[in-house]
Amino acid sequence: MYSSPVLKAGFSTLAIAVAGVFVLESVAIGAGGVSVPGPGVAFTRAWRTENLAGDFSQAAEAYERLYKVPAKAAPAKTGSKVSSSQLDRLRAAYRAGLCFEAIGNVRRAGFAYQWIERNYLQISTELHSKYPAGRGLRDHLSLLSERCALRSRRLKKPHAETEVEKSALNEVVREFEDYNRKDKKILEGFRQQVHEVRWRVSAADELVAQLRRAGVDVISPDRLPSSGEDAETLRSLVMALQKSEVIQGADSPLDFSSYLKRRFLHRALEALAREETDRAGREVSVSLALDNDYIPALRLQDALGRGGSISFLSEEARSSVLRQQKLQAGEVRVRARGYLVSDAGVPDRRARALRKLMSASRIFCCEPEAVIEEGELAQLIKRIQLGCLRNGGLGREESIETLLGTAREQLGTILGQAEELVALFSRSLFQKVALSSRVDLRPEPMTVVLDLAGAIKNEMATTGEQGNKSRLERLKFKLDRLEGWFPQWKESIGGP
Repeated sequence: MYSSPVLKAGFSTLAIAVAGVFVLESVAIGAGGVSVPGPGVAFTRAWRTENLAGDFSQAAEAYERLYKVPAKAAPAKTGSKVSSSQLDRLRAAYRAGLCFEAIGNVRRAGFAYQWIERNYLQISTELHSKYPAGRGLRDHLSLLSERCALRSRRLKKPHAETEVEKSALNEVVREFEDYNRKDKKILEGFRQQVHEVRWRVSAADELVAQLRRAGVDVISPDRLPSSGEDAETLRSLVMALQKSEVIQGADSPLDFSSYLKRRFLHRALEALAREETDRAGREVSVSLALDNDYIPALRLQDALGRGGSISFLSEEARSSVLRQQKLQAGEVRVRARGYLVSDAGVPDRRARALRKLMSASRIFCCEPEAVIEEGELAQLIKRIQLGCLRNGGLGREESIETLLGTAREQLGTILGQAEELVALFSRSLFQKVALSSRVDLRPEPMTVVLDLAGAIKNEMATTGEQGNKSRLERLKFKLDRLEGWFPQWKESIGGP
């Protein structure tokens, strides 16, 4: 696929051309001292779509409609700077060409420049007859014509990559292929950990159910303390996840703790929406165990403690989270704009620009959807991904697009697995059984516990003979868990 000069130049070159029409006006005015007719309403609207909304595709379509529509005479306004529909058509055709290049549609960009070449003489003659003393207008039209001719020539003459540039770009592609391979190994490791913790949690739940069916009144904590041994254990797990080298190739590491505390606050809000206040309390306690100074979670915990309307609690918490998301989206927008100001288009620096934009793309794969779906930010991230394709150039589009797609899928799944692992692990911390303080317990708890331990040991003997290793491991875990829950009877539980 051909990579156009605008695409080669990247976003930094495009940014220089952003206000091209108005720069041309300023030059013309300075040269001749005569005002050039200003842009009309339709052109200004399209220009805002391009440069303020950052939507090159919509802007290109708007510019194209404007230059193809037959011109209407602009009303004369004595003593004021009027617009000229014919001049707007020339301006729109030039901007349409730039925007179509920016989205990779070289064919329609060429049509726009060719339209200027075909119609320039007629329109310029009409404008000169209408503004005979407009030296500034002559300079303005001349610059517009020269720039259009330059871009048209470049479209017709693709620039081959040098051997040095080709080698450097291939090296960047190989580098990010290696990151994706490592991500796959990390994902496999996370899945294995989730599987391991899940069966242990399930076995503990089964054991609690057996005790209760036998008539033993046991209780478990319903909140995770924000400090102490359990909170420290949970934070240690997250620190271990942090060291897994997720988001390699990025200029800033993924902060798992920040990501997960936001996710568990969101889980608490989902629980509130279902009027499950107990689960909401557990989820928000996990968020605070990860960061006991997390203000939105502290506010929700405080509101849950005071009681009140569930809908009010949910709305109050969501408002707080929304404010946090807006602040975060603002920070991410600044970062996204920074990545777009790259070395693209400078000789021997395309590889550097490609690496920078590929790194940015990996980072934004790990931003919450509620943040990256924010209007302007979504457009900026699309431009980053498009920048990766542009800077790769000359036949690498497919491999780069595959790299970006694989990274999005794998990194998103890794985060989901990390969240699941922490959720299961925190649930195991809730599985601390204690006997109820009721004095009328029937039957005698010790008798039930020892009978259950005996049944487990009998089944272990049978399972061992059958060679069912996974079942045997589950039974051993249940016996160990009984000893941990009831240390006062440990010797009897573990005895023959």
